[in-house]
Amino acid sequence: KPAAQPAAKPATGDDAPTALELRMMKAGCEIPQVHERGITIQELRLVREHVQARCETDGWQGLRPDGSGKMVPTAVKPEDVNLYDVNEYLLKPATKDVRGGRCSLVERLASGPRKPLVFLSHAWSHPFFRTVEIIEQHMVDREYADHDAVWICAFAIRQNDPGAEIPDHITESPFFLALRVAQMTLIVMGEQAELLGRMWCGLEAHLSMVEGNQEGRTLTTDIYTMSEGKVERLTDGFIREDVSNGDPNVSPAEWGRPHLKKERDARFPLALVGKAMQFTLAKAATSEESDATNILKYVRAGDGGETVVNCTFRARNFISVLPLLQGELANAVDAEAGFKALKGSVLTKLPLSSLPQAHTAGLLTSLPLPLMELIMANSKLDDGHAATLGAFLKKSNALRVLRLGGNKITHVGCVSLAEALKTNTSLTLLNLGSNKVGSDGVVAIANALMHNAKTALRVLWIDENAVGKPGGVA
Repeated sequence: KPAAQPAAKPATGDDAPTALELRMMKAGCEIPQVHERGITIQELRLVREHVQARCETDGWQGLRPDGSGKMVPTAVKPEDVNLYDVNEYLLKPATKDVRGGRCSLVERLASGPRKPLVFLSHAWSHPFFRTVEIIEQHMVDREYADHDAVWICAFAIRQNDPGAEIPDHITESPFFLALRVAQMTLIVMGEQAELLGRMWCGLEAHLSMVEGNQEGRTLTTDIYTMSEGKVERLTDGFIREDVSNGDPNVSPAEWGRPHLKKERDARFPLALVGKAMQFTLAKAATSEESDATNILKYVRAGDGGETVVNCTFRARNFISVLPLLQGELANAVDAEAGFKALKGSVLTKLPLSSLPQAHTAGLLTSLPLPLMELIMANSKLDDGHAATLGAFLKKSNALRVLRLGGNKITHVGCVSLAEALKTNTSLTLLNLGSNKVGSDGVVAIANALMHNAKTALRVLWIDENAVGKPGGVA
């Protein structure tokens, strides 16, 4: 339904309409489903330009701490504006006269529903300009376009009456529903780890990593921040710049190089990871007390309750930097606490190529049972490690993908894995390429699969293992 638009301002002097205001004069529609109100990168840039033009001219003020820590109205510069300020000076005024305030900014800009590609999890207190810069970097890293939509609660929810669009049941909330249709989640940690103080953000991260979208897939969940004026990233797997030859026609997931990702991860502030490993859902805040009640009710009704949510969030951050914890950085993060969190988590994938040997045993004895994908290529795994993995495989009914290429596993380790494969019914892919399994190792695995009528294994990589004729026949 076309939105009734407020009258335009006269185009004179400082009151000349910004590009955003001109856009709102022409566009607009009613979008009943809140989770279908994604905002494009192009539109976010228009909002940024509007803030730049209006902030100081119109004398914007925001609540900021004074010398005693008391929050008082303070004049703000464009680069310091946060979403609380944007809400007060742009979102509410721009939508209050449309359908009696039952309008969001996206509805003033869009011509129809937009299902989001990306879900943004962040704290409103984070400077808006930096948030947009982070989203722009994420757009480059994940190769989506200017017209692709990002779900940002401030722009999607009707801010003149937000309570009307946030029901008590979490599974009916726009946050939950937006995550169900998105493909990726971008977590903006913030330079001061502002996100860790927001309960909604903790729940959003958990839903992204564990419950996933309506297609049954966990969302690609990236963690970004700003540090010394630059965007730093802990990505969920490889991105385009991890392809060493820069070929735009190959998949980063298949051709990404671990050493390139490791170099990028090393630039992420480890102090923030340390803070993230102390995240506690019940200590985080919400703007409305009822939201906290509903979130905790939802979480406590699930298996493991708050403990699982806390452990999963902590473990996701810990795992991101685990390959870095060696040499001068060996004690930069509490590894013991990290492995404890991992064991209590419900993480489903662990991409951990080139893991430091000092942490291999700790990791393998802390694998969570819901784990579905484990990548430990080029991590100097030996037969003892293979035995530990075999013991885990015997217990697991979830692990589907196990990539162990480029290690030091011989036929002895293969026997341990084969024992597990006699009864395992979940594993679909096993990569043992570039090890030392030889013909005896391959024969052991083949015999195990022959005796398991319920095996789900469909792909077995054994290249560069000198399998010989007996192994080939088996």
